[in-house]
Amino acid sequence: MIKLKLSRLTRYEIELANLLSNSGRGLHCERVAGSGRRMKSVCDCVMTYTKQSYYVELKTTRKSLFRINGEVKTQLQRLTDFCIENGFNEPILVVKFLRRGHVFMRLNGGLPKSINYYDFNKNPIRIIDFLSNNPLVSAVSFKGVEKVLC
Repeated sequence: MIKLKLSRLTRYEIELANLLSNSGRGLHCERVAGSGRRMKSVCDCVMTYTKQSYYVELKTTRKSLFRINGEVKTQLQRLTDFCIENGFNEPILVVKFLRRGHVFMRLNGGLPKSINYYDFNKNPIRIIDFLSNNPLVSAVSFKGVEKVLC
């Protein structure tokens, strides 16, 4: 049996897909093959919940602050434009703060300049509440499966 070495980012994408799909809440998430390698690929994962599809872009950082500028900003704007042009749900940015947790953010109200993990970690909510159409819930934070299942 031949074992292929997966890149670090590919492992994080698979981890996110498994985390959401195994939450037991009716979520399903699949990694997009070749994401990040081709110009036509607009996202890393596709997530479904209650017959709705969401395009998900995953970014990682070791720091507690993730800055959105340069190439990242261009990539997220391209994803947002693609979703608007084709009538899809708003895309979701997931930032994995290594050794801390994830922050989910809808990209429907423009792109922030940065995301601070500690701003979102104070009041974590369920991923299901985030995906509901509640306009007051625009971002969610969780650390591990336990927070998803709350």
